[in-house]
Amino acid sequence: MDCTWRINVSNRKRVKLYFLGTFKLESSCYSLSDDFVEIRDGSSTNDKLLGKFCGSSKPQPIVTSNNTAAVQFQTDSGIQYGGFYLVYEETNEKSGN
Repeated sequence: MDCTWRINVSNRKRVKLYFLGTFKLESSCYSLSDDFVEIRDGSSTNDKLLGKFCGSSKPQPIVTSNNTAAVQFQTDSGIQYGGFYLVYEETNEKSGN
C-alpha cells in the first residue's frame, strides 16, 4: 500500500513537519517490501528527498525550502508496528536541509 499526502501552506511560508510520540516502523527501508516514510521538498514524489525514515528512531523536525511538501508512506502490511504520528505547520524558519 502506498499513501501520499501533499501539503500546501501560505505563499512565502515554509512547511515544518515533525513526528510526535512513538515512531515505529520496520527496521529496514531499503527494499520495496519494507515500510518507510519519505518527505519531499515539493508537492511531487519526484522532488528533492529530504528524508527517508524507518525503524524506531524518531526523526528530527524537517523544514522545506518552499510552501509545499509531499509525504509518502509505503507499507506491505506484512508486519505491523506502532506506526507514526506526523504533524505540520507553516513557518518562516529557514530550511536546514
